[in-house]
Amino acid sequence: MAVVPDAGESDTRAVNARPVFAPPASGKAFNVPKGEFDMSDFMDKARDFADKHDKQVDQGIEKAGDAADKRTGGKYDQQIDKGVDMAQQRTGDGDTGR
Repeated sequence: MAVVPDAGESDTRAVNARPVFAPPASGKAFNVPKGEFDMSDFMDKARDFADKHDKQVDQGIEKAGDAADKRTGGKYDQQIDKGVDMAQQRTGDGDTGR
């Protein structure tokens, strides 16, 4: 596992190194031949999943918003809440978390 430096630390990795979260160059992580990954197919599957599991998705969005709120010390509470609400409205039947 790659180590990501904390904010303020210098990154000593090679300039041409792959990004930390990049999929393998072989494409095997997605079970498709190299160069044939279809992002629209992936997005369709993600939308289908979100529609079928709206409550869980809304709970996850809420949890992410809470974590962001905690991380920023509540400084951006209103903006985060607005973003959470907007994201929940875009999934499934809308906001089921509140």
